[in-house]
Amino acid sequence: MSLPSSAIEFKSVTTTEAGQRIIPSIIEPSFGISRILYALLEQNFAVRQDDEQRTVLTLPAAIAPIQACVLTLTQTPELDTLCEQVGTLPIEQQPPIESMGMGC
Repeated sequence: MSLPSSAIEFKSVTTTEAGQRIIPSIIEPSFGISRILYALLEQNFAVRQDDEQRTVLTLPAAIAPIQACVLTLTQTPELDTLCEQVGTLPIEQQPPIESMGMGC
């Protein structure tokens, strides 16, 4: 397809626009798993109002890997027996005791 030169016209035009200041910004449309996890933790992590040294992570039940967990800070025979008693309670999914990081 070809166009005749009479159908094409080029002009040099100078215009001035005023009244609106435009500040350039960066748009980053990447939504990787790390950003989703960060947003999830940011929305559900809080500091207790009465004690700023204690923090709370409140995950929704649908995405929480463990529904309830009892951990001891020290490993003593009394607390070991208590942990074993709690471990026998009917909970749908119990993590193995060996995988606990502190105590039990």
